[in-house]
Amino acid sequence: MPSTLPSSFKTLICVAVGLIGLAVLAIGLTIMGLRDDATNAAVRDSGNIATIFAEQTTRAVDSLDVAMSELDEHFMALGVRHPDDLRRLAAKQETFALLLDHLAKIPQADVITVMDDQGELINSTRRWPPLELNFSDRDYFQHLKANADLRLYV
Repeated sequence: MPSTLPSSFKTLICVAVGLIGLAVLAIGLTIMGLRDDATNAAVRDSGNIATIFAEQTTRAVDSLDVAMSELDEHFMALGVRHPDDLRRLAAKQETFALLLDHLAKIPQADVITVMDDQGELINSTRRWPPLELNFSDRDYFQHLKANADLRLYV
């Protein structure tokens, strides 16, 4: 004998299934909204981190630029006008001590080197006396020699 459910019970089941469906839809929409919020927050945070990194990099490069300008002024005050003057005046132990002093003020720098217009190492904070090295094959040397500008090349 087939039993039939009263129509009010069938209506109750339909309402319950409908409410469960709405709950699942609401949960799905909530999850999507939270995911969008998290994505937007991550994008905003990475933008903030990039801005902070750029500001720190600018400060670090500025301090390097100031140190290099001070060294340039020092060599100009010594009378360096030509590459031969630089070779003669910068190849002294006093210049090595001056370079070490400048390096100590720049924690982000590892070494300061002075080289001539041919790429020959004149002095360096690595050691005294400096090794006989040539940097003319390096990209930074080639760029600065070709462009002859005083801007910092990174």
